[in-house]
Amino acid sequence: MSIAQLIENALTLLAAGAAATFLLGISLSEDTVRRGSEHGRFGGMSLSERNSTRRLRSNRASRKPTL
Repeated sequence: MSIAQLIENALTLLAAGAAATFLLGISLSEDTVRRGSEHGRFGGMSLSERNSTRRLRSNRASRKPTL
């Protein structure tokens, strides 16, 4: 398989993913999209369970590199 074929296959897969995302976006009802945006990846979890899964991220921008 040549590099041109690999690039063509990668672009085809990228386009297929974009098309699938677009089709999902236009085929889902407004209520489903709204509910999904409210619950996100924590759908079905209680509020206490959601809060216990959150961790603070370190601020990488303020850290200086160590040599």
